[in-house]
Amino acid sequence: MGRMTYNALQPPFPEHKPEDQPARQAAVENELKFHTARLDVAAIQNLYDVHDTTEMREELRAALNVSEALDAQQREIVQDYYFHLYAFAKAKGFDAKKAGTLLSICREIFDADAATNAPSESMEKSFERLEAQLLRHAEFRPPKALDIFDEGDVQEIIEWMLHNYFRHYKLYKAIFTKRRSDVFSQAAPFAVEAPRDPLPLSSFLPLRVEVDMPEDAP
Repeated sequence: MGRMTYNALQPPFPEHKPEDQPARQAAVENELKFHTARLDVAAIQNLYDVHDTTEMREELRAALNVSEALDAQQREIVQDYYFHLYAFAKAKGFDAKKAGTLLSICREIFDADAATNAPSESMEKSFERLEAQLLRHAEFRPPKALDIFDEGDVQEIIEWMLHNYFRHYKLYKAIFTKRRSDVFSQAAPFAVEAPRDPLPLSSFLPLRVEVDMPEDAP
């Protein structure tokens, strides 16, 4: 077996500046599909300086890219959901990265639930997705997990979601998912086969019945 050879790196080597580290880290986290880089952390940080409720709701709507295809009532409900979720994060003292990660995870759960009304997509599966995403962001095990939340954070987030989202799960599904309707149509409107005439009863009964009688004893 021959020896394996590798091409040595030739100077000049790529320069890694300390100020580039956050951008490189965000790119890696985004590539690995973590939620830490899916929202603009600076936009979330700016929310901490907003004290007007209406302005805060609008900032959240823009940061979370709430769909314009929703009607006014649906947008209002979505904004309420994100507003109370952000208020919970702020009350727990989450920094912008923690709050942004939480908002991004819960947006993914909400969007996945609203995207389909298939019977296989149950509340139990939605909760399992939430647990999986939280645990993926609660342990330093790169590249499979990051330690954004600690154990106490995870427990409090699950408790909040149980009481404020999953408690109203069927209501959210009824408002945001498209109702399934089955429509039956006839391919050839006038090609209906007429029923056949019933057969006479005599065709089912024999016209002659033969019965074997026992012979009389002598």
